[in-house]
Amino acid sequence: MRDVFNWPPRLWFRVLLGGLLTGLLAAAGTVSARELVVAQIAPFAGNLAGAGRDFNLGVMISFDEINAKGGVNGNKLRLTSRDDGYRIEETIRLVDDVIKTEDPIALVGLTGTSNIEALLKEGILEQARIPVVGVRSGAISLRQNRMLFHLRPSLRDEAEKMTEQLAGMGIERIAVFYEDDSTSLEGLAGVESALRKYNQKLVAVASYKKGSVDVDSAVASIGKTNPAAVIMLSNTVSSVAFAKKFREQGCSGQLLIGSLTDAEQFAELAGSQLARGVAVAHIVPSPYQKLFSVASDFGRLVLNLGLSQSRANYASFEGYLTARILIDALGNSGVRPTRATLYKALEAMQNADVGGFSVNFSATQRSGSSYINLSVFGINSRILQ
Repeated sequence: MRDVFNWPPRLWFRVLLGGLLTGLLAAAGTVSARELVVAQIAPFAGNLAGAGRDFNLGVMISFDEINAKGGVNGNKLRLTSRDDGYRIEETIRLVDDVIKTEDPIALVGLTGTSNIEALLKEGILEQARIPVVGVRSGAISLRQNRMLFHLRPSLRDEAEKMTEQLAGMGIERIAVFYEDDSTSLEGLAGVESALRKYNQKLVAVASYKKGSVDVDSAVASIGKTNPAAVIMLSNTVSSVAFAKKFREQGCSGQLLIGSLTDAEQFAELAGSQLARGVAVAHIVPSPYQKLFSVASDFGRLVLNLGLSQSRANYASFEGYLTARILIDALGNSGVRPTRATLYKALEAMQNADVGGFSVNFSATQRSGSSYINLSVFGINSRILQ
């Protein structure tokens, strides 16, 4: 399957020109550094296509930036991408294929708890001894595997944060809408745990079948309790479907979405009127406010490349930040980095500063960040902090 790229013409020109010059120099015998391949297997079609493509774009922007400066210790980076359609069997097949055919030094942005669990069961990552950076899952169980390096906090941590925000404001009568899978159940447990601190219980809990948008029964079950707030532990299209029907039923409770929902895609699909007032939990800093220097770097590159501001979103910034973390680790992996030296360098990133963003891995710690921030959609779907 061919690589999935979605670059603007200016970015294509820079990469092609850089590749041409590198090839000419290599032919002249003046280049001794090698190309380091990084692979992303993720959904680039279907319900999760937007987030997959945007994360991919952020990684490529970062790689283009470092390659323009001569690469990492003289080694140029290349991202190869495969579309697994969010299908477990395709994730397994494509990861196995890309490892055998492209010999990547690392994987980035693997998506979906069930997909990654199945991949681990096959033993492909362990056998190849290949680190995965920026895993896109909130499952606690995946944080026990030594090949996976997480930028995201767990979904349980997100859910607790959202609940404490609500309860701390004196809001009671909280409900949860969730995807019927193990990770969302962990998030549900986080909500219940946080509520116990405030001597509260959920007024309603309802789920939908994973992979579907059949939310009618959940809307009816939750809606009849007239909750003051609903925490949605659901994917983007299901969150939109629930929000629409919840409002159509006449319910006015506060809606909150977590990182399972792509914020900007939610606003695009829901429309600005429905999105307004919906609260959002983010697991990376805002790419809009630029309170971190790494966010400022990202914004400058997006502007220089002529990308629309809509592409400088949370998903693409997560990809850019993941790539920056990987680049920092590669910089400490020697002139001729290998999977083994990269693995050790990642483990050594204890309280590392990546453009103002703190990353903390170790030999026993695979959750590199606990960053969670809440915002809300304002007028015209603008995200307000």
